[in-house]
Amino acid sequence: IGCGAGYGSSELAHAAAMVTGLDLSPETVALARSSYSAPNLHFLAASATSLPFSNAAFDLITCFEVIEHIHDWQLLLAEARRLLAPGGQFIVSTPNKSYYAESRAEIGPNPFHVHEFAYDEFKFALEATFPSVTLYVQNHVGALSFQPAAASPTQVAQSAELHLEASQPDPEAAHFYLAVCAASQQTGAPAF
Repeated sequence: IGCGAGYGSSELAHAAAMVTGLDLSPETVALARSSYSAPNLHFLAASATSLPFSNAAFDLITCFEVIEHIHDWQLLLAEARRLLAPGGQFIVSTPNKSYYAESRAEIGPNPFHVHEFAYDEFKFALEATFPSVTLYVQNHVGALSFQPAAASPTQVAQSAELHLEASQPDPEAAHFYLAVCAASQQTGAPAF
Protein backbone atom coordinates (compact mmCIF):
# COMPACT_ATOMS: atom_id res chain seq x y z
CA ILE A 1 0.00 0.00 0.00
CA GLY A 2 1.61 3.24 -1.16
CA CYS A 3 4.09 1.62 -3.56
CA GLY A 4 5.32 4.91 -5.00
CA ALA A 5 7.72 4.42 -7.90
CA GLY A 6 7.66 0.62 -7.40
CA TYR A 7 11.16 -0.20 -6.17
CA GLY A 8 10.03 -1.98 -2.99
CA SER A 9 7.37 -3.96 -4.84
CA SER A 10 9.99 -5.06 -7.34
CA GLU A 11 12.29 -6.20 -4.54
CA LEU A 12 9.47 -8.21 -2.94
CA ALA A 13 8.70 -9.81 -6.31
CA HIS A 14 12.13 -11.50 -6.25
CA ALA A 15 10.87 -13.80 -3.48
CA ALA A 16 7.06 -13.66 -3.58
CA ALA A 17 4.69 -15.70 -5.70
CA MET A 18 2.72 -12.55 -6.54
CA VAL A 19 3.10 -8.84 -5.67
CA THR A 20 0.58 -6.07 -6.22
CA GLY A 21 1.86 -2.54 -5.70
CA LEU A 22 -0.89 -0.03 -4.92
CA ASP A 23 -0.78 3.74 -5.07
CA LEU A 24 -3.45 6.45 -5.22
CA SER A 25 -1.72 8.32 -8.06
CA PRO A 26 -2.30 6.92 -11.58
CA GLU A 27 0.81 8.78 -12.74
CA THR A 28 2.93 7.11 -10.07
CA VAL A 29 1.48 3.71 -10.98
CA ALA A 30 2.32 4.35 -14.65
CA LEU A 31 5.90 5.21 -13.64
CA ALA A 32 6.15 2.01 -11.56
CA ARG A 33 4.84 -0.09 -14.47
CA SER A 34 7.36 1.45 -16.86
CA SER A 35 10.25 1.04 -14.41
CA TYR A 36 9.67 -2.49 -13.10
CA SER A 37 8.34 -5.52 -14.88
CA ALA A 38 8.03 -9.17 -13.87
CA PRO A 39 5.40 -11.85 -14.49
CA ASN A 40 4.50 -11.86 -10.79
CA LEU A 41 4.45 -8.06 -10.35
CA HIS A 42 1.41 -5.86 -10.91
CA PHE A 43 0.65 -2.23 -10.14
CA LEU A 44 -2.77 -0.73 -9.55
CA ALA A 45 -4.09 2.75 -8.82
CA ALA A 46 -6.39 2.46 -5.79
CA SER A 47 -7.24 4.20 -2.55
CA ALA A 48 -5.67 2.72 0.59
CA THR A 49 -9.02 3.08 2.33
CA SER A 50 -11.05 1.08 -0.21
CA LEU A 51 -9.11 -1.67 -1.94
CA PRO A 52 -10.62 -3.82 -4.70
CA PHE A 53 -9.70 -7.26 -3.34
CA SER A 54 -11.57 -10.06 -1.61
CA ASN A 55 -11.18 -10.74 2.09
CA ALA A 56 -7.98 -12.53 3.21
CA ALA A 57 -6.34 -11.99 -0.20
CA PHE A 58 -2.77 -11.29 1.00
CA ASP A 59 -0.18 -13.10 3.13
CA LEU A 60 1.90 -9.93 3.55
CA ILE A 61 0.87 -6.30 3.34
CA THR A 62 3.43 -3.52 3.67
CA CYS A 63 2.65 0.14 4.22
CA PHE A 64 5.77 2.22 4.84
CA GLU A 65 5.30 5.89 5.75
CA VAL A 66 1.85 6.17 4.19
CA ILE A 67 -0.58 6.16 7.12
CA GLU A 68 0.33 9.72 8.13
CA HIS A 69 -0.75 10.95 4.66
CA ILE A 70 -4.34 9.66 4.95
CA HIS A 71 -7.28 11.52 6.50
CA ASP A 72 -9.23 8.34 7.22
CA TRP A 73 -6.25 6.33 8.45
CA GLN A 74 -8.58 4.13 10.53
CA LEU A 75 -10.05 2.85 7.25
CA LEU A 76 -6.56 1.95 6.02
CA LEU A 77 -6.07 -0.22 9.12
CA ALA A 78 -9.50 -1.81 8.67
CA GLU A 79 -8.72 -2.58 5.02
CA ALA A 80 -5.36 -4.11 5.91
CA ARG A 81 -7.05 -6.30 8.53
CA ARG A 82 -9.78 -7.33 6.07
CA LEU A 83 -7.28 -8.24 3.36
CA LEU A 84 -4.88 -10.15 5.60
CA ALA A 85 -4.95 -13.94 5.19
CA PRO A 86 -4.88 -16.15 8.30
CA GLY A 87 -1.28 -16.30 9.48
CA GLY A 88 -0.42 -13.22 7.39
CA GLN A 89 1.37 -10.06 8.50
CA PHE A 90 0.78 -6.35 8.04
CA ILE A 91 3.98 -4.31 8.38
CA VAL A 92 3.41 -0.59 8.84
CA SER A 93 5.72 2.30 9.68
CA THR A 94 5.34 5.98 10.45
CA PRO A 95 7.52 8.80 11.77
CA ASN A 96 7.39 9.69 15.46
CA LYS A 97 5.33 12.88 15.69
CA SER A 98 7.58 14.65 18.20
CA TYR A 99 10.89 13.64 16.60
CA TYR A 100 9.61 14.56 13.14
CA ALA A 101 8.43 18.00 14.31
CA GLU A 102 11.79 18.63 15.96
CA SER A 103 13.77 17.51 12.90
CA ARG A 104 11.70 19.78 10.63
CA ALA A 105 11.70 22.78 12.98
CA GLU A 106 13.56 25.05 10.55
CA ILE A 107 11.55 24.19 7.43
CA GLY A 108 8.15 23.63 9.04
CA PRO A 109 5.66 20.77 9.05
CA ASN A 110 5.37 18.40 6.12
CA PRO A 111 2.41 19.75 4.11
CA PHE A 112 1.54 16.21 2.95
CA HIS A 113 1.14 14.78 6.46
CA VAL A 114 -2.45 14.99 7.67
CA HIS A 115 -2.04 12.98 10.88
CA GLU A 116 1.23 12.19 12.65
CA PHE A 117 1.36 9.69 15.52
CA ALA A 118 2.81 9.66 18.99
CA TYR A 119 3.85 6.20 20.20
CA ASP A 120 0.87 5.53 22.49
CA GLU A 121 -1.65 6.61 19.85
CA PHE A 122 -0.05 4.44 17.16
CA LYS A 123 0.10 1.45 19.52
CA PHE A 124 -3.53 1.89 20.62
CA ALA A 125 -4.80 2.24 17.02
CA LEU A 126 -2.99 -0.91 15.88
CA GLU A 127 -4.04 -2.95 18.92
CA ALA A 128 -7.66 -1.89 18.38
CA THR A 129 -7.53 -3.46 14.91
CA PHE A 130 -5.11 -6.39 15.17
CA PRO A 131 -5.01 -9.10 17.87
CA SER A 132 -1.21 -9.31 17.65
CA VAL A 133 1.02 -6.23 17.40
CA THR A 134 4.79 -6.15 17.83
CA LEU A 135 6.14 -2.60 17.83
CA TYR A 136 9.71 -1.62 17.04
CA VAL A 137 11.44 1.73 17.33
CA GLN A 138 13.58 2.73 14.38
CA ASN A 139 16.49 5.11 14.76
CA HIS A 140 19.06 6.43 12.35
CA VAL A 141 22.46 5.78 13.86
CA GLY A 142 26.02 6.36 12.80
CA ALA A 143 28.19 3.32 12.34
CA LEU A 144 31.81 2.32 11.83
CA SER A 145 32.84 -0.52 9.57
CA PHE A 146 36.15 -2.40 9.76
CA GLN A 147 37.00 -4.79 6.92
CA PRO A 148 40.28 -6.33 5.77
CA ALA A 149 41.81 -4.26 2.99
CA ALA A 150 42.73 -7.40 1.09
CA ALA A 151 41.89 -11.05 1.64
CA SER A 152 44.86 -13.28 2.42
CA PRO A 153 45.12 -16.88 1.16
CA THR A 154 44.83 -18.16 4.73
CA GLN A 155 41.90 -15.96 5.68
CA VAL A 156 38.47 -17.56 5.63
CA ALA A 157 35.80 -15.37 4.04
CA GLN A 158 33.36 -14.18 6.68
CA SER A 159 30.24 -12.14 6.61
CA ALA A 160 30.18 -8.84 8.45
CA GLU A 161 29.63 -8.89 12.19
CA LEU A 162 27.16 -6.62 13.90
CA HIS A 163 27.45 -5.42 17.47
CA LEU A 164 24.33 -3.85 18.92
CA GLU A 165 24.88 -2.00 22.17
CA ALA A 166 22.46 -3.00 24.89
CA SER A 167 20.19 -0.12 25.75
CA GLN A 168 16.62 0.44 26.81
CA PRO A 169 14.55 1.62 23.82
CA ASP A 170 12.84 4.98 24.26
CA PRO A 171 9.71 5.15 22.07
CA GLU A 172 9.22 8.85 22.80
CA ALA A 173 12.67 9.67 21.35
CA ALA A 174 12.56 7.21 18.43
CA HIS A 175 12.78 8.51 14.89
CA PHE A 176 10.17 6.13 13.42
CA TYR A 177 7.85 3.36 14.55
CA LEU A 178 7.51 0.05 12.74
CA ALA A 179 4.89 -2.54 13.63
CA VAL A 180 4.28 -6.12 12.60
CA CYS A 181 0.55 -6.78 12.98
CA ALA A 182 -1.35 -10.04 12.60
CA ALA A 183 -4.46 -11.92 13.57
CA SER A 184 -2.39 -14.39 15.63
CA GLN A 185 0.76 -14.25 17.74
CA GLN A 186 3.91 -13.74 15.65
CA THR A 187 7.52 -14.71 16.28
CA GLY A 188 10.63 -12.76 15.40
CA ALA A 189 13.90 -11.27 16.51
CA PRO A 190 13.86 -8.73 19.35
CA ALA A 191 16.10 -6.39 17.31
CA PHE A 192 17.14 -6.24 13.69
